[in-house]
Amino acid sequence: ELAGIAVFGGDSTFIQRPEAKTLKERSMKRLSQGELASGYETYWSMRFADEQSRWAGVINVQRMRWDETVSVVAKAHLQALDRSATSQQLYVLDAGHGKDILAAYQAGQQTDMVMRVKSNQRFYFEPQANVKPRGRPAKHGACLKLDGPEQPEAEAVITTVYKGKSLRISSWSGLHYQAYSQVKGRILKLECLDEQAQPVFAKPLWLFTTNLSLQPELLARAYL
Repeated sequence: ELAGIAVFGGDSTFIQRPEAKTLKERSMKRLSQGELASGYETYWSMRFADEQSRWAGVINVQRMRWDETVSVVAKAHLQALDRSATSQQLYVLDAGHGKDILAAYQAGQQTDMVMRVKSNQRFYFEPQANVKPRGRPAKHGACLKLDGPEQPEAEAVITTVYKGKSLRISSWSGLHYQAYSQVKGRILKLECLDEQAQPVFAKPLWLFTTNLSLQPELLARAYL
């Protein structure tokens, strides 16, 4: 946990079982090396201990059906976590999850999400005040394209130290997915810096979070 806030994470693991041809949940998946493998996939959620111990405990694991996606199963895990929550908590997800998990977030009470997003995604600021005398009010304002050549100036930029390395965190608030304009969130841009304060990697790491109150550094540490 971080600063007294419980931190959970969810992800999937593909188990190769090429010989198990009659396995009920048998599916095929293209691995990162390009190999097409057969087997089954499990999804698990775990609770992370404090940063010093680095321990984690699995609290929910299930074998996925061949027609399920990680987002579908993650939604069920998120709902179960929220039902048992007694205080504020975070659920951390990697980039393989889709935006539709926000449907489960909307039904929750205690659980905020910190989700890595791919650099080709777009988010939208709140629209300007509607000045049209007629018509439906706009749902979206200016667009923030994560890999765009030009980006609006960040509302806050801090540089901190994480595991002995310099980390720059830029943040923008008041953003939402096009399909979920009612879910407000923040975008965090994480960049590891060298001794000349230049990015170590060609591409930054992007996070979307529904938490609007915690410090960006704390949210970044929850993911990292």
